[in-house]
Amino acid sequence: MLVNKFTASTAEFFTQFFKENKLAIVIGEKTYGKSELIGYFNLENGGTVFFPIGYFVSEKGKNISKTGIYPDIYVDDPGFGIFLDSKNLENDNVIKIALDFLFEYEKNK
Repeated sequence: MLVNKFTASTAEFFTQFFKENKLAIVIGEKTYGKSELIGYFNLENGGTVFFPIGYFVSEKGKNISKTGIYPDIYVDDPGFGIFLDSKNLENDNVIKIALDFLFEYEKNK
């Protein structure tokens, strides 16, 4: 599972589930750390007020709010992963490391 500093909210919740249950290897940077559930109400003037009403908590009780999720394999991501372009994959360090990991995993299977 590939993550970076922009991985947030529900994506983090699923990442934590897969990591805790050993269903995926997490590769990339530490995630954003946003696990708040947001409520809102509309104002008469057309505006909206948003406010936290709770937090996602993993099966094992971990709240990743403000701490994020640390990957199993840390890879510095200079930002290429944000705008994934199939013509420039050779410049994406996270993709390189993930593919190397997968090839090695398959070889040793």
